[in-house]
Amino acid sequence: MALNSSAFATNFTGELDKIVTQKSAVGFLTDNAFKAKFVGAKTVKIPNISLQGLGSYDRDNGFTKGTLSISNTAYTMTQDRSRSFNIDREDLDETGIAELAGEVLGEFVRTKVVPEVDAYTLSKMTQTTLNNSNAIFDYDIEKPYEAFNYLADKVHSEVGFDEEIICFMSRYMWNKLRGSDEFTRILDISHLKKGEVSFDVQKIDNIRIIPVPDSRMYTRFDFASGSNNTAGGFAPSETSYKVYMIMCPKKAVSLVKKSEKLRIFTPDQNIDCDAYKFDYRIYYDAFVKSGLAKSIYSIVEPGIGFDEDLDDTLSLQQGESETLSVRAYTNTKSALRYQWYYCSDAEKTQIIPIDGATKSSYEIPDDLDSDTYYYFVRVSSASRDEDSNVITVTVS
Repeated sequence: MALNSSAFATNFTGELDKIVTQKSAVGFLTDNAFKAKFVGAKTVKIPNISLQGLGSYDRDNGFTKGTLSISNTAYTMTQDRSRSFNIDREDLDETGIAELAGEVLGEFVRTKVVPEVDAYTLSKMTQTTLNNSNAIFDYDIEKPYEAFNYLADKVHSEVGFDEEIICFMSRYMWNKLRGSDEFTRILDISHLKKGEVSFDVQKIDNIRIIPVPDSRMYTRFDFASGSNNTAGGFAPSETSYKVYMIMCPKKAVSLVKKSEKLRIFTPDQNIDCDAYKFDYRIYYDAFVKSGLAKSIYSIVEPGIGFDEDLDDTLSLQQGESETLSVRAYTNTKSALRYQWYYCSDAEKTQIIPIDGATKSSYEIPDDLDSDTYYYFVRVSSASRDEDSNVITVTVS
């Protein structure tokens, strides 16, 4: 029985699309994009409605005039992702190719595509909170119920109490919440629709909670090209930080998929090798509606990093001086504090603070004896400390 590759691709593309929608933590956000219009290869327009409030009725002049604005905001799609697979003709007979292909591609979508869509969408939502100063850095994550209520109050203050609210929660925070005293007495069950399927989800005070694996909850990700047969996929950026919780109105974000395409080539059609070839492509993006951007809040790990760190070694002659300096940054609005130390080895044994050395730079004294010295600086914000590299200074 020959494989009808065209019919199989058509039917199975629909199945893959369902997997993305139903298995993804953010899959329900595709519901918000039903009225999106594609107006170009990479452009999609999503409607925004703006209304004015009530005014006083005048018995002589009648109704107070107001404006109704319906604008279509244009967004540019960026996530055009793909992968090609080959299954050698000798690995199976033709009658089994459909079953094996379904298993392989289904596993690929569940384990590779879905996590990436989640990670991209949630990081984009977090970036919105950072840009709008709606990211909270100093909340005690050991008190998850209090943190939940804190974000809920922030979101409700923006949109009121009649909007459907969603809370994405990292596995760490979800486990903390489940272990809290408040969990069992406040938890309720609700239904959340993803595509054509309804799911039971937990909710607190009518806010639906969606637990998300920690690996998908970071402020920023790098998405590999996967070229030259490399692994591809995604990973947290070097300058990313953990995200513990994101809360927003459901309608604030639209997940738009322009296409999810599957092409199949038989060994006779595959010009590269004697194998069945499967090409998978998904073209998607997530867009935060401009009118609701300030209603999204998050709790993010406070972080400090170094744009410029200390070198590993430095050689000086007796009587010679040198200025050590670092350039640090933080993802919070807290002012950074500095304290320089010297220690007995590169492992920071017996660290001793240097009096008065509380700036981003430190001038090594010019009266040191011939010996080896070790220095580093500790940078602090309101809730976090980070040490620089230890520099080994040899004076001869």
